Amino acid sequence: MTAVVMSFADSPRLARSAGRVRPIGRIVLFTLCAPMALALTAPPAAAQVPQGWDVNTCRTLTYRVDVDLFHNGQEFEEFDERIIVISIGNGLVDIVRTSTLEKSSESYGPYEFHSDGSMTVTKPDQAPPPQEAELLLHVLPAGPLDPDATNWSILDPPDENLEMTQLALQQRTDYQVDGEHVENGETIKDFSLDSFLRLLDNLFVWGLLGPPGERTPQIQNIISGLEQFNLFMYGTLEWNVTRGVTQRCELTYVPVPHVGGTQGTIDTSILRQHLTAELLEVQP
Repeated sequence: MTAVVMSFADSPRLARSAGRVRPIGRIVLFTLCAPMALALTAPPAAAQVPQGWDVNTCRTLTYRVDVDLFHNGQEFEEFDERIIVISIGNGLVDIVRTSTLEKSSESYGPYEFHSDGSMTVTKPDQAPPPQEAELLLHVLPAGPLDPDATNWSILDPPDENLEMTQLALQQRTDYQVDGEHVENGETIKDFSLDSFLRLLDNLFVWGLLGPPGERTPQIQNIISGLEQFNLFMYGTLEWNVTRGVTQRCELTYVPVPHVGGTQGTIDTSILRQHLTAELLEVQP
């Protein structure tokens, strides 16, 4: 999964507008307004995606997405039911997102669409796709070359493609095959996943915070911690092999990467969000 960055202001309530605010250049912030990697800007190498999306055949997918927002330490206090309509065809994707909580309906795209589920903006001033669509499309488990493998990891971007002069995040997603079942005559593969994120301490960071030897101990400790792979998302995914689409997913995540991330730290964070999604309809 190539990282698409998203950020949120200090208040967890602002997380409901996920996917609309991007931090390009607000790096000081890794503990307050740090970016979140959930999805994608460019497809990984083709050899990493033996199963994936058909980007050319025209069809429209409708998903129901339920999102739990703003946790007060004991329970979630905000809930939103969203409908995400995704139209795919001719290498492009358009998205319509409807929110019950926000009482809104917005259109996004078209974006270039890649077989791994990643999207690329087609215009310089184009708004990024909503977070839920990125999750639905790019949580796809890019499989190994060995079809009998039961677990594998994907680095996105690969080490050799990491940028040295721009804000660079690398995501590692570990996939586990949990089984397979048949639903309405269609084959569904069941996966579980853990997704980790690390910051590359590169020339871009040096330009903002100085090289490691010139930073305060506090700043250096934060950056050193963020250089490690920290868990920020975990969950399950059902991939419809027959149709070649995400059938369902359930994900728990925090929108702010944090040092020492584990399922325990995510589960006790007031910033955590919980998302469930299910495919309702496929139209040609």
